[in-house]
Amino acid sequence: MRMHFIIACLLIVGPTSPQAETIELETRGLLSAKTRMLIPTHFEQTSEEMLQAKYPSKSRPTTVLMDERGTVNVSLSHPTYATSTKELKEAHRALERMFCSQDPSVIWYRSELSSINDQECFILELLTPASDTGVYNILVVTSLENRILIISVNPIKELIERWLSTGRRMVESITVNLGGGTASSSPLPTVARVSSGLTGQPASLGNLHQNDRREIGLGTIRKEEQNGRPPILSET
Repeated sequence: MRMHFIIACLLIVGPTSPQAETIELETRGLLSAKTRMLIPTHFEQTSEEMLQAKYPSKSRPTTVLMDERGTVNVSLSHPTYATSTKELKEAHRALERMFCSQDPSVIWYRSELSSINDQECFILELLTPASDTGVYNILVVTSLENRILIISVNPIKELIERWLSTGRRMVESITVNLGGGTASSSPLPTVARVSSGLTGQPASLGNLHQNDRREIGLGTIRKEEQNGRPPILSET
């Protein structure tokens, strides 16, 4: 039930019109400045009224920022579920299983335990289907105040090629400030991959054929791909 809540918080899909502006980033403090990260300068925070309209139940992100067309968004979810950094490995496997069981058509590109700027976390990258397009999700999951914290950058499928490197730069800039306070200049991102966890292959994972890769501009994404097979998830 908890992971269903988390996935519901992440699946935010907007219109499908591509954008053409230059992507400029700035450091912003979020969640009362308890975390900070690089955010596009033109992104605006979604009002509470809009969040309630999109998510009439309590299954909604804590904070959402997006472009004016809703084609790319950043969401932060900080629900009350107790999760310490020591429990991240278990949460990693549980979230993998939940995504796979909810929709077998999900395409995986990355799933690993890691650390960003000395903060233990795990990172997922996956393409999820939507009503009229797909959404590329870059998720960072960590612990803040002994509660799970999920930060997600989500461009629509048509914008993957343009936004992938920027989205990764954004998540690699994340810092968690347990003491709160005012965010300052952008940190120098440091990413340490602790464990790839690529040891088992759920039956729900499928191949992404060359035609599909051309269609959504994934020609350079899957550098880890071998023999036409997607990256493998950790053991469940």
